[in-house]
Amino acid sequence: MLSFQPHWIEKYQWLQIKPDVPGVLCRICSTAHDQHLLTDGVADRRQEDAFIFSGMNNWKRALEKFKMHEKTRCHEFAAGQLLHQKCSDPISAQLSQQATEEQATARQALRLIITSVLYLGRQGLALRGHENEEGNFAQLLKLRSSDVQTFRNWCEGRHRQYTSWAVQNEIIELSAHHILRLICSDIRQAGQFAVIVDGTTDITTTEQESIAVRYTDSVLKPREDFLGFYSMSSGTDAQAMMQMICDVLLRLNLPISMLRGQTYDGASNMAGKFNGTQALIAEKQPLAIYVHCLMHCGNLAAQSALESAASIRDAISTANDVAVFSRQSTKLSNVLKAVQKQHDVCAALLRPLCPTRVLCRGPALKCILGNFDCILDALQEYAHSASADSAAKAQGFAKVIGHGNFLVSVKCAVAVLEHLENLNRAAAGQLLPWSLL
Repeated sequence: MLSFQPHWIEKYQWLQIKPDVPGVLCRICSTAHDQHLLTDGVADRRQEDAFIFSGMNNWKRALEKFKMHEKTRCHEFAAGQLLHQKCSDPISAQLSQQATEEQATARQALRLIITSVLYLGRQGLALRGHENEEGNFAQLLKLRSSDVQTFRNWCEGRHRQYTSWAVQNEIIELSAHHILRLICSDIRQAGQFAVIVDGTTDITTTEQESIAVRYTDSVLKPREDFLGFYSMSSGTDAQAMMQMICDVLLRLNLPISMLRGQTYDGASNMAGKFNGTQALIAEKQPLAIYVHCLMHCGNLAAQSALESAASIRDAISTANDVAVFSRQSTKLSNVLKAVQKQHDVCAALLRPLCPTRVLCRGPALKCILGNFDCILDALQEYAHSASADSAAKAQGFAKVIGHGNFLVSVKCAVAVLEHLENLNRAAAGQLLPWSLL
């Protein structure tokens, strides 16, 4: 009543069962025999015929037979022949196959690295933190490597350099160049464009000029694209600015013959009629008409209008001081939130006024008007519980804004800024309802 036990295959994995054979075979010896790799001269060859083709069915002594067969010369010879045949491919072919597999693994790993950098760049997230291993990029790679085992092994090996800060910066730079080429291709297809140039000084006191282009796409929709920042190491005189603009257009393969407009601010080095940048560029391309930036003009007009009345000027300055004071005091901010809750008013933090863009001050002033009663009550309540200096400031602000002149002046300023801001957005093709600002 003895029979073959299935668990024997787990221990002796070389066992093989065939339907037409009354017993079990040795898969290694049987395969070598079918491929004519076993010869009659092999020691104990004929003694192992049961494992080679006839089948071993002595179940009473099965385990003993299995152990003996593993140690026979025939079994070892058959295993060596099969291994030799497997490795008999030319060395060049083996190396080529190995190189192909390594390239496929490296290609997959680099694709994961590149797409991770592009994702973080697209979302505006910093790649590296105070410590590189705790940054967004390193943590994102760890998350993605949990799904791709080959990527984890590839990164932990000698390819760790491909996740360094230098490679990250190179990927970002290559991506930026690719996007810039696509933008320039659209500009060339449009056939005509205008340049918009403005400058500012960064935190290292380096003068940087921002260059943007304005053109119409294939459906005649105006588009305005930013091309980049360019440092001015040789000064900001008209000649240097003209050379910088021409150099940028040359590098980006944007022919100056397509230039139809140039827009700058009203500074003499840019807008000078005879020696300004616009005049020097007009000598190279007479069709490039100079236009004083409409947004800059609107900003200057609003600033002049608001400063012409002393009461409005003082009210705007006081509104800014109140917003700054509220932001600097956590206690006052909490008091304001509590008062807004009591008045059943949607909680809103006061925003300081933009120091340069006058036309962007409207929403901050409207916030003060919408929370006027709450601000006045919060300042008075804060003045009773704060320290001497803070209490004096809060009491002074409450006295100033509680006067009717402040409320009337702020409303007048909002009425002016509302129309100018809409005009500014209409000129930029971004007209929005004032209620959404």
